[in-house]
Amino acid sequence: MDLVPEKAPSSAPRVLLALGAAMAASLVVLALPVVKPLQAIGLLSAFFIPAAAWFSGNPRLFLLWGLLITAPMEFSKYFVSTPHFGGEVGIRLEASDVFLVPLIIMLLADHLRGRLPVIRVPFVGRCWIFLMLMGVGTMVFGTFKSAAGYEVVRMFKVLALFLVLVNHIARPRMLQQLVIPVIIGIALESVAGLSQYFLKANFGLGWLGEPDKEIVDSLGFQGSRIGALMIHPNVFGAYLAMCLPIPIALLFSSVSRSYKVLAIVTILLGEAALVLTLSRTGWISFGFAMLIVLVLTLLHRRMRRRHVMLHGAVIGLVVVFGLVFSTQIIARFYGSDPNALRMRFELMDIAWRMIQDKPLFGFGLNSWTWEMHDYTHTPLFKHFKGADAPPIHNIYLIFWVEQGTLGLLVWMIGNVTVIWMAIKNLAVKNDVLYAINIGCLAGFSAILLDGLADWVIRLNSIMRVYWTLAALIVAIRMLDRRGLVDEPTTAPDERGEGPGPAETWTPA
Repeated sequence: MDLVPEKAPSSAPRVLLALGAAMAASLVVLALPVVKPLQAIGLLSAFFIPAAAWFSGNPRLFLLWGLLITAPMEFSKYFVSTPHFGGEVGIRLEASDVFLVPLIIMLLADHLRGRLPVIRVPFVGRCWIFLMLMGVGTMVFGTFKSAAGYEVVRMFKVLALFLVLVNHIARPRMLQQLVIPVIIGIALESVAGLSQYFLKANFGLGWLGEPDKEIVDSLGFQGSRIGALMIHPNVFGAYLAMCLPIPIALLFSSVSRSYKVLAIVTILLGEAALVLTLSRTGWISFGFAMLIVLVLTLLHRRMRRRHVMLHGAVIGLVVVFGLVFSTQIIARFYGSDPNALRMRFELMDIAWRMIQDKPLFGFGLNSWTWEMHDYTHTPLFKHFKGADAPPIHNIYLIFWVEQGTLGLLVWMIGNVTVIWMAIKNLAVKNDVLYAINIGCLAGFSAILLDGLADWVIRLNSIMRVYWTLAALIVAIRMLDRRGLVDEPTTAPDERGEGPGPAETWTPA
């Protein structure tokens, strides 16, 4: 059953206008010196968001768009925290929660009223629940109970986001609607990042996730690396590597001209921003994702036949950006600090000795920071005290150390399941869903590759995007099983009563 009602073509711009007004009002309220963060969140939740949702004419779609646009944002209010690296640091209310909580309530209400007979929990979600239960075990029997509790709460929230998206996507057009805020989010973050670079300024938006100028300068690039509103340039680079494949893939589909204009503008902004993050893992991950998109579009007969020149244009665009920013790129690859590489390998050595000590169940969820000291044997890490310990720059080792071979295996089974679903989705005939699927597959694969040299997937913003991509892939698979993927991607007529004459779906 469709939980989000189909609206006339004017619905999308009205929702976007309402969301923009709500976000502008939110920024004004948050900027007021007399308003505390918790009071601001309460005011927004009680007045601005509900008012904008009502004005939009489609409250549920408004909330879904708000959830996806705020997913990469780091703005939050902590109630309790224990700062450290490598995992969740406390219990907090985040910007995305303002949209997520009402959607959870609506979903449960639909289930109780019989509109949604079964709340679907796909296999990858059940794998995550198993990891959460292992975390609960750490809360009960482990040494660092509160740290494990922080992580379990976060795991529950991203699982809720995944289930909200999967259970709301009942038709192909709904899935296509939800890609728009993902693309808008890329554009907004890219504009923020490029503004930092060209204005050579920090905007003082640390409460929204902007990296502090001191942090960026400490990286040795005198502020020339951009992080947008995502805490750190490497995090921003990973985000772009995950999300940019979606608008790129959509260029090869039969979406409308206005949709392609939005995609092209976003790609231009995003690729420029990606170069200026100076994130090597971001560049490599994006290159891997681009390879997946180009190969899979070439394997699709219709896309290959209709967009021969586009493949060359996309490759050419990447080459042009590489040439324009060649000085920064070459300096980044050849000017690296050898001590940074040495530190990463020593951390991996510490992790391996910890794995050998507790191979099956690990040391407990979110415990690396405090447990690693007993396994440190080099002067490089002896001076770190408690929460100051740096994380392992390898997400697989983090899972292995904290949740053992069992936890790592369950997490990998979940990832492989999502990738296998995406591969099976390659059989769909609807070229728009095919493009969304390969864009999500490329982005999902990119963050898994990034995980070999970084740990950013354990940050809230990246984890929410990771689960968003997984939800879109799983939703396409579920639509295919119900025989709905080949429905025409047409907009309703002006009365909202049926398909209009347009041959392609348009966000307008």
